[in-house]
Amino acid sequence: MDTLSVLQTKRAQDAMNEVPKISDAVKNYFTMRLAEGFTDAVTLQKMAKVLLNAINTFVLLPPPQWGLQYPQREEQSGESRMAQVGEYTLFFALWSMVKKTPEAKPTKMLGKSFLCQVWSEIKEVALANGSSSEETELMQTFIDGFEVELHAEGTDSEESLVWTPNFNATLAKRRQNRQEQAKARAARSVGDNEMQEMIKRLVQEANADTEGESSVSGSVS
Repeated sequence: MDTLSVLQTKRAQDAMNEVPKISDAVKNYFTMRLAEGFTDAVTLQKMAKVLLNAINTFVLLPPPQWGLQYPQREEQSGESRMAQVGEYTLFFALWSMVKKTPEAKPTKMLGKSFLCQVWSEIKEVALANGSSSEETELMQTFIDGFEVELHAEGTDSEESLVWTPNFNATLAKRRQNRQEQAKARAARSVGDNEMQEMIKRLVQEANADTEGESSVSGSVS
């Protein structure tokens, strides 16, 4: 950690304080998939373990080697490249610290920012580790779904169920939002029906007036 700048140290502290941790996010994803109707809990648990194991056993390249393996893109600016290398260096330092800590695991100590940084490599490892099972296609679907949640941009009303620090509270809030939206739609529907009835009455009254005028005109003639 002594190789980091002051700003990087602050960024590192923020990253270490992130919640939920990766292990909790995977548990949330497990729960969400069950709620969506995936009934085979045993297979789902097996796939979750494959993902967690891929993250915990993954070995990050030291920054110099990483820079050689992932060179600057042609369209990438120098400033962007420096920021990219700095971010990787920061997470490499965090990962190294965790790996040196007895009994500590990256999935228990690190959160979303770290996983976003190394996800492309982790995804390949997880899919390779799960490819020998009979559930290869399910594993692909499981990983793809988790990837969507990892990169999703949540809103105040639709916070991710996977990356929320409080799954039950977020789920309750989402249900409440759904109920309020349903009530609003129902109210609009009632309003539309009332408007249609009013227009219908106006048309009927207009037709009645026309018929009355025709009757009067016939009497006068």
